[in-house]
Amino acid sequence: MERILFTLVLLYISFAVNSQGDLNTISTKQKIYGLSKFWQEVNYNFAFFDQVPNLNWDSAYQSYIQKVSQTTNDLEYYNELQRFCALLKDGHTNIYLPKRLDSLILQNSYAEFSFQVKNLEGGVYVIKADKHTAKELPLGSEIIEVNGQETEVYLKEKVIPLISSSTSHILWNWAVERMFWGTEGTYFDIKIRTPKGEFRRLRLTLAKDKRRLKTKDNPLYEFKWLDNKIAYVSLNSFSKSEIISEFEESLSDLHQAKAYILDLRKNGGGMTDVGTNILKYFTNKEYVLGSTWKTREHVAAYKAWGSPIPTIGWKGDEQYRKYLEGNSWIKGEHDTLFIADDFPKLLKPMVVLISNNTASAAEDFMIYLDYLGNRAKVFGQPTFGSTGQPLIFEMPGGGYARVCTKRDTYPDGRDFVGYGIQPDVEILETVSDYILGKDATLDQAIEYLKKEVKN
Repeated sequence: MERILFTLVLLYISFAVNSQGDLNTISTKQKIYGLSKFWQEVNYNFAFFDQVPNLNWDSAYQSYIQKVSQTTNDLEYYNELQRFCALLKDGHTNIYLPKRLDSLILQNSYAEFSFQVKNLEGGVYVIKADKHTAKELPLGSEIIEVNGQETEVYLKEKVIPLISSSTSHILWNWAVERMFWGTEGTYFDIKIRTPKGEFRRLRLTLAKDKRRLKTKDNPLYEFKWLDNKIAYVSLNSFSKSEIISEFEESLSDLHQAKAYILDLRKNGGGMTDVGTNILKYFTNKEYVLGSTWKTREHVAAYKAWGSPIPTIGWKGDEQYRKYLEGNSWIKGEHDTLFIADDFPKLLKPMVVLISNNTASAAEDFMIYLDYLGNRAKVFGQPTFGSTGQPLIFEMPGGGYARVCTKRDTYPDGRDFVGYGIQPDVEILETVSDYILGKDATLDQAIEYLKKEVKN
């Protein structure tokens, strides 16, 4: 299946404006036109209105006419558009800022500190920091206040309203990731609780010349042996077909293994056929069904035939009412993987690891795997839970928008967009695991396979 790779949406918290660039290029008429254009395309093409049953899209549009008209600059305007878009709660329906506004925004960039936070155990915790920063922000510290508000309240009021997300777990992950974004000079007064129970107050000031954390790039592919002849294979992306040849170079070792672990926790997607060219080795079925899809159908005359005409008492033809209500669908074919039997298969016990970061083509991989029934046990956390085929169009002032037009499901019609693919065994990440460098998901998978191999 052809998929547009998920692109991170830039969401901006601070409306502070500096002197860089012209921030007043969009007229009031253009602002209303841009809002109306987005409303229209969503109204006509959006595939997931049923997942926001309490949203009255027309009423929301009417209220935002005044909101966008009252914005004082282009950055404020685009933030209002992002709020409007976020009402749809879809990760593939987004508003993107013009490049000239993009350039004003700094992301977790401070002159005095260098650290990373993560959404863990219902809180925001420091999981990485350089030596200088760790003296003030020790690893495991919880951020409990931002600008005088409890952190949860701050995120709900200042950050989450701008985020387009299909799943609640990604919504909160992104909110934490983006809680300190804004223009240069914006500051955040935070209160932390250290692992020792001490309370500290610090000021974070956004600056271009930031301190940088040392990070390692994930390899495309990794193979290693674990205890009891368990083969560990990390598939970190399906964006490059080279991973297929790298995997096939490991086949002689894999055929000697007693069990396998496939790790897709860092796999944000790519090309679906790259993943299926690896999955085919792990089954002896002749074919495997992947996801199916549908998109809304519009026939103007059918809408008219289903429309009531009060002046003459006509109630509309019932059989065409679904067209009027936007609930007629064209269904696509199942994605099908046909598998030759002319090569040796890898049929020993297997565990697949997934996380919130498992997305797009990696979720396609998991849907094919689901069709194989009990072929593998799945450990980890729910996947990203958003995909589709967005319609992309320009917006006033150089930005653009996209609207998800295609609804992908399991072969039997079950939804995974809005929920994520669920693991058989859910293993929550903890603060202590991060601090100690412990991989609880992998550890439990190993223990499970040791028992399987023994049996």
